[in-house]
Amino acid sequence: MTRANEKRRSAGPSGNRGGTRYHPQRWLVSTRVDWFGASIGDYSGDLWNANAGVTFQAWRNVGFSLSYQFFKLNVEVDKSDWHGGADLTYHGPYVAANINW
Repeated sequence: MTRANEKRRSAGPSGNRGGTRYHPQRWLVSTRVDWFGASIGDYSGDLWNANAGVTFQAWRNVGFSLSYQFFKLNVEVDKSDWHGGADLTYHGPYVAANINW
């Protein structure tokens, strides 16, 4: 629970950027970059997510995607009785089947 006198700080505006390009009938090319960073009291961290890929719409309600994914999470705790954090990074290919309606 945060106390009323604790400081909260965001490292900057959070949000995402991306682009999508539809090709005739069945193809979709997409990119995206997401970032979120915050500092609340003794806790701080940021999160990055980015990908680029293609989707093929094989049938009206079923498609298949192949993309390259990058994900990074960094969290730090700076308390008087405990200092620590976590740093997690994943990057690599991503394959998916899409069902839409």
